[in-house]
Amino acid sequence: MALAQLLQMNPGQLLERAAALESAPPVPPSFRGTAAETALADQAALARSLAPLRVEMDDAKWAKLASLLVEGMDPDEAARRIRG
Repeated sequence: MALAQLLQMNPGQLLERAAALESAPPVPPSFRGTAAETALADQAALARSLAPLRVEMDDAKWAKLASLLVEGMDPDEAARRIRG
């Protein structure tokens, strides 16, 4: 799932996505230790970290956060920058 899709989700959907990824069956042995396995874990962590930010931020701040994330900034750093 692309970052753009995560950014369109509401907080509940983000938490559901994180839970689904975290409870998914283990990747097949041929994928263990690969970028694919890491990407799934990273996506779950990102979805979980975005949920409270979506609750906290109005649409304008969320759009700024989304822009920073698309540029590759870490979610925590982007949130600190927006909060001032």
